[in-house]
Amino acid sequence: MRVDFAAGQAMPRHSHPAPVVCYVERGRFHMEIAGQPARDIGVGAVTYEPAETPVEQFRNTSAEPGSLICDFLG
Repeated sequence: MRVDFAAGQAMPRHSHPAPVVCYVERGRFHMEIAGQPARDIGVGAVTYEPAETPVEQFRNTSAEPGSLICDFLG
């Protein structure tokens, strides 16, 4: 699925029942996933969100819209 973000938009704290892998198509993001170091990522980066693990922060830090292409691995 595609997840679109407005400039500066953040997702609320959340988790997923299955692992999720995302590819950064546009934008620059700051992400904090429990048990992993905080990361600042941009176009071309790939993220991994383990199942049932809190995503503490996922925010588009760019001044432009951003988008992720994500797959649930379940």
